[in-house]
Amino acid sequence: MFYHRFAENSLLQAGLQVETQIPFVNLKEQYRRYQTEIEEKTLEVLRSGKYVLGPYVHDFERSIESYLGVKHAIACSNGTDALILALLSAGIGAGDEVITSPFSFFATVEAILFVGAKPVFVDIEPNSFNINTKRIPEAITKATKAIMPVSLFGQPCHFKNLKEIAKTHKLLLIEDGAQSFGSCFKNLYSTDYVDISCTSFYPAKPLGTYGDGGAVFTNDDALAERCRLYVNHGQNKTYHHKLVGLNCRLDALKAALLQVKLKYYEKELAARFERAEYYLQGLNNLDLQLPYLTPQAKSAWAQFSILSDNREQLIKELKQANIPVAIHYPIPMYRQPAVSFLNCDPNKYPVTEEVCQKIFSLPICAFTAQEHQDYIISKLKSLVLPRKAYG
Repeated sequence: MFYHRFAENSLLQAGLQVETQIPFVNLKEQYRRYQTEIEEKTLEVLRSGKYVLGPYVHDFERSIESYLGVKHAIACSNGTDALILALLSAGIGAGDEVITSPFSFFATVEAILFVGAKPVFVDIEPNSFNINTKRIPEAITKATKAIMPVSLFGQPCHFKNLKEIAKTHKLLLIEDGAQSFGSCFKNLYSTDYVDISCTSFYPAKPLGTYGDGGAVFTNDDALAERCRLYVNHGQNKTYHHKLVGLNCRLDALKAALLQVKLKYYEKELAARFERAEYYLQGLNNLDLQLPYLTPQAKSAWAQFSILSDNREQLIKELKQANIPVAIHYPIPMYRQPAVSFLNCDPNKYPVTEEVCQKIFSLPICAFTAQEHQDYIISKLKSLVLPRKAYG
């Protein structure tokens, strides 16, 4: 159900400007809604004396497995570690190549480089901003071991195409789903298509904890076993180290609080969808490129990102009106100083280059207030010409 028409909103009728900053992600309101349960669960964990691994992490992993219908969920310390665990568990390392998107948060390429592999970038689609699956085959070499697509801004990649490419070329398919937990493609979660999926439980993600957190998902028993070893010092039992691992366990308290939030997650996803639809409806006739939803895809709407030829001026005006914006992302991966040694040619990624110059994101979460969206829409209408004016 959509909100009532923005023109009827009292804030706009009065011609008022909000005096306080609109939350980009309203985590305080989320906490207020679940405050009693969160605080009771916090005390329960503190009183238990079980703070590392143990029943709270175990129960959360089982709940996530049930939610996704996946065989194995391995909770870990953050989304970046989830990617590293996935790559290590898949045996990817020095001399291997991993095909990925140049348009993402740096953790995507960081994880590939951390295990000693080489990232190979493929340009993105101009509408979804996800990796262009049609361009992947030409990037495959004898050294290619995996494809790591990014389900950007909550929208799942075109997993049918990706699965066919991976199968044809005998490659692993590892999803960076840091922003897309709960999204679907053709009514299936990404775990039904990929070998390994990774997510983040950073507070501002669609499903977030209080601090950092992450998880790896797979239906492959061998990959899951290796991942569980890597997450806890390579131990298969106390003081028995089967391999050289890491220490990237999810804290019990964070797992317990995620368990609370998971109960309400479907309602939050529905609320995100309503707010995204309301933006789409309210901004439809403006000279902006609005988010595109791939047919048969269900987005988690981690971000509501739009493109404008006049981005910098728009951002300036919105900030002056106490409307927060963010740029996801201003710099392509291959232009980051840390990866300059790859010597990538920017001309190979024209879509990424253009999107990085035009994109910015508006406030959105399950608790974005109706009057705040109305105010944002009204302000953009005052700043952006109608699309029809451009004929």
